[in-house]
Amino acid sequence: MTFAKKIAALGWPNSRFDGPAIIGHRGACHHATENSLDGFVLASKLGADMWELDVRLTADGTCVVSHDDDLSRVFGVSAKLSELTIAQLEALEGVHVPTFDEVITLAILLEAGLYIEIKADGAGPAALALLQQSGFTYAALGSFDPTHVAQLAALDCPYPLSVLVRIGDDPFEQAANARADAIHPCWERASDRPDQLLTPDLMQRAKDTQLPIILWHEERPDVIKAVMAMDVFGVCTDRPELLVPYPGSPSRPTPLPKGPEVVCHRGANKLAPENTLPAALMTFEQGFDWLELDIRQSLDGDLFVIHDETLDRTTNGRGPVASHSAEQLRALDAGSWFDPRFTGTKIPTFEEIIDLAKAHQKNLYVEIKQADPAKVLDLIKAKDFMAHCFFWSFNRALSDEVRRLAPDARIMARTLDFPTISEAITSVGAEIIEVNMAEEQVEKKATNIHTSGAKLMLCYNGSDRTVMERMLALAPDLVNLDQLNLWKEVWYQAQRRHAKETVAP
Repeated sequence: MTFAKKIAALGWPNSRFDGPAIIGHRGACHHATENSLDGFVLASKLGADMWELDVRLTADGTCVVSHDDDLSRVFGVSAKLSELTIAQLEALEGVHVPTFDEVITLAILLEAGLYIEIKADGAGPAALALLQQSGFTYAALGSFDPTHVAQLAALDCPYPLSVLVRIGDDPFEQAANARADAIHPCWERASDRPDQLLTPDLMQRAKDTQLPIILWHEERPDVIKAVMAMDVFGVCTDRPELLVPYPGSPSRPTPLPKGPEVVCHRGANKLAPENTLPAALMTFEQGFDWLELDIRQSLDGDLFVIHDETLDRTTNGRGPVASHSAEQLRALDAGSWFDPRFTGTKIPTFEEIIDLAKAHQKNLYVEIKQADPAKVLDLIKAKDFMAHCFFWSFNRALSDEVRRLAPDARIMARTLDFPTISEAITSVGAEIIEVNMAEEQVEKKATNIHTSGAKLMLCYNGSDRTVMERMLALAPDLVNLDQLNLWKEVWYQAQRRHAKETVAP
């Protein structure tokens, strides 16, 4: 039975975003511990259709999920899981290797698919038995070792089987020897542009032999852009969010309908510590338009990007930001509170953020928390970046000063702070008016803002899909969000519905 017939018999869903399936490599292992339950949950949140994972057996035959047999690389523990019983493995402090049963249960809950790599003798039949016992259908199995695949083929495995192909090996020969249903070139290190190894002849031969292609883990936008346009079944990635479509995404092969410009509140703050260079970089890498940030001034007058008045919540420092010198602020750790992977991340200077935004040709929403507006504007002007910023402050006097010093500055005002839309606009000559989705009469305010000629920005920091659908219906110019990937999914599903309605008879 071919790959296509197997997935039809199993009732696999289509990709959430059409096109090739997005397969989270070992979960979302750029952002979380590989092959962990947290990593798999995050992969689904970031848009993955399936989770790629690795199966092995403990000494007493329990099927577990781990790429390595040796636990030292991931957990820093000198032990081999193949030499441990499941009870001994679970007793190790600081180590949690999920059982395959746990992952199946989670995948059922989240409606995710499983793309299973067999790493050890016996792990394939064990995984197959657990899949069948659970009634789980959205799964495929594969291996670098063709004998593992052939063993499952001999058992009349109802799930699609793939061969993982190293650089220099013949994928079609391996597929034939293993009786595989698909080929999976693992060529991410073959060259700067491994997509160019997928020659027209290779693609045609795969089509002729009915062997779908599943690709290596890929995180480079130019390569992603090329492979997402190819006739492949799926693409593995450490970073599923890079493959999810949204206007402006650098990794999408075809233009998409225009959507509201996205303002990323304190950056991609669900993936990296807020108001840091990593959070800003992850914002720009996904193609989002605006980074929202907060500016405060050090004791000696330098401009830093940090939200709180004090250092306590987001750094290893204590006390007010304004009572510390620039040197003291730069010595602090602003990342480990979020995740140990970000240990050593610094509080960025405003200049560093501007330079990063310029390098990516993106824009900044500048909220002045506690800083001299003249210093802020002087730096922006020196960087020739005024056209790429808009401004706001809780302190009305600071917004007034920005307007006085820079008549050309774009300033935002909130409906929360004014009795009428017209007063919000005339207060500081605001060009952008923000409405919080928790306010009353949001629809009426949105209509009035559209009529006024100002740009409408809707603000929502929650994760309720129905609220986001309401936001889309109000046709905002900008949206100010925390849950970036949920927004992308809501937007894409709306485009899909619209396309169907447009072609309906």
